[in-house]
This record gives sequence, C-alpha cells and structure tokens, in this order.
Amino acid sequence: MQSLILEAGDEKREARKTARALRDGIGGRIGKSAEIVRAISRMRVFAEAETVFAYKAFGSEADLSGIPGRIVLPRVLPGGAMEFAAGAEKFRRGAFGILEPDGGEVVPPAPDDVVLVPGLAFDVSGGRLGYGGGYYDRYFADRRGAVLVGVCFAEQIVGRVPADAGDVRMDWLVTEKGETVCGCY
Repeated sequence: MQSLILEAGDEKREARKTARALRDGIGGRIGKSAEIVRAISRMRVFAEAETVFAYKAFGSEADLSGIPGRIVLPRVLPGGAMEFAAGAEKFRRGAFGILEPDGGEVVPPAPDDVVLVPGLAFDVSGGRLGYGGGYYDRYFADRRGAVLVGVCFAEQIVGRVPADAGDVRMDWLVTEKGETVCGCY
C-alpha cells in the first residue's frame, strides 16, 4: 500500500492529478493487467456471477481484455446518465474519449452480478477516487445487489481517498497481487 494519503480536505482535482501521475508511472502494466484478469477469474464472486459489468481500458487503466463470461460495457447517455450494454459489435468514442458500445442490448445489474470498476486510486475501506464525472456513483447508488470490485494496480491502493456522501464504496479490490475484501461485503 502506498503511504500516500489523499486527504478529504484536499481538492479532489489535485488528488486526481496526483493519482493519475502515480498510475501513469507504473511499469509493467501489460503483465500486471494479465495478472489482474487471472486474479478476477479466481474470485468466488466472479464464478457465481451471471453477468460481468466491465470496462474498456482507457489510458493507463488495467486492461481487462480476456475476461471470460457474459460481459457488458458502459456507455454514457446524453445528459450524463450511464447504462451498460451487451452484444455490441461496434464501438464509438464517448465521454472522455473512452470506447463505448454502439448499440447492443441494455442490461441492468442483477443481484450477485459483478461490476469491475476502474479508478485513479482506492483505499482498503472501499473508497474510490474516480475521474470526477460521478457516473459509477450515480448508477450504483442503489446497488441492486451487484458486487462492486475496484480494479487497480497494487500501487494505486493508498492510505485514504477523499470521499463525499454520494461516493459508492467498493466491496472488493483486486490487483495483480490478488483480492482484498473491503469490509462491507
């Protein structure tokens, strides 16, 4: 765990800048991403999930290519809402330039589905520092029983991330070193 503590009193914008620079500087991301995929595949909650809510890697995020199972991916709608779609054959650049499904069947989360959540930094109590759009926080404010798994490189786990009342917490964290329960699952 990094000794870095991203204080709630710090501006989230500065915390994001610091966390992005930390993640961008992580070496061996391709190999570590493959280890993360293997670690996810070994998780009990993953094995029990009917659907896996994943993401297309953007920038220096962990690449989840090769995750097995029924995969659905997020897209941002006009007005800032988010939904997940399965079966899209084409992708387009959406919010922040991230690849999103262009078409496909809209799939809502069901109890025990697994949601693999990207972020800039996480802490072991389930706190997540995202990119600032609030898409995951709004979409999963009512979890609907879905299991939220923060996906990151080990170097992205910090002492504490700034959190607001509307920030959703992760149930698990998974890195190239394995999984961690966040105490709320």
